[in-house]
Amino acid sequence: RNAKAVSIDGVEYTAAEMSFYYNSAYNSVMNSQYGSYMGLSASTPLDQQMLSDTAKLVLAVESDEDMTWHEYFISTAKDSMVEVDRLYNAAIEAGEDPNDDHVIEEIEATIDMIGTYASQSGMSTKEYLRAVYGKNMTVDLFRQIVSKIHVASQFESEYIASLTYD
Repeated sequence: RNAKAVSIDGVEYTAAEMSFYYNSAYNSVMNSQYGSYMGLSASTPLDQQMLSDTAKLVLAVESDEDMTWHEYFISTAKDSMVEVDRLYNAAIEAGEDPNDDHVIEEIEATIDMIGTYASQSGMSTKEYLRAVYGKNMTVDLFRQIVSKIHVASQFESEYIASLTYD
């Protein structure tokens, strides 16, 4: 769970973090209305499935190189981790408080929602998180990651809204 999976720009990410972002990218494509249209199959290992030209077009993949779905999800996970970290760090530098009551309320609402999904699936929250985000996911780690994403996303939204143009 805490083993270092990847280092990007000097920041080390754990296997559990990588798994979260990888599975988030996978679930996003698989659960979209275009997943099967792009040729993604749940029954074939991802490292044995190539991205089609249609998938590359829909997903805005700029590379002309052959790429497996596994490679795509690894790349997407890395990009997401870097983006969230940069936005989160900018938010902290700008004075955002990740322990703000509003942030905590939002995170707990997300955890409650996951608990509801878990119950509907006949699982505990812990089991559900592992099923969705990988065997290394815990409720506490999920809370940490989602909190970071929430702070980063909120900061990005506020920053974009503050921009003015002539």
